[in-house]
Amino acid sequence: MSVQNILSAFLNRLDAMTPPLATKKPNVPYTPVTGTPYQRARLIPNTPENPTLGDQYHREIGLFEVALFYPINTGTGAANTRAQAIKTQFARGTTMVQNGQVIKVLRTPTVAPEIEDGDRYIIPVTIEYYSEVFTA
Repeated sequence: MSVQNILSAFLNRLDAMTPPLATKKPNVPYTPVTGTPYQRARLIPNTPENPTLGDQYHREIGLFEVALFYPINTGTGAANTRAQAIKTQFARGTTMVQNGQVIKVLRTPTVAPEIEDGDRYIIPVTIEYYSEVFTA
């Protein structure tokens, strides 16, 4: 369950942010409210690494992405403020523990260029992680 632990750790830390923001979580129903901002969280695992010959160890690596969805034509201030807050919440070196599994943020999060889609102004924030996984 190492990937589920990673997702849970990120979602718990995201949910702890203030002010809170409605979050669309993976495979959980969510209906956006017109004119109201929200964020969509997803885990993008990569191929695990096997840096040793032992069978009891591997390294999970990947990305956690938070896409911010703000109403279009309301300016960039609120969305950019939230993006910076996420960068701070998941700063390089941040360590999270979920069910005994340690997850670390590897690099400073990246804020990608904005996207305009329909009635939304979208800013993706990407956090690169790794987790050392030991099995018995």
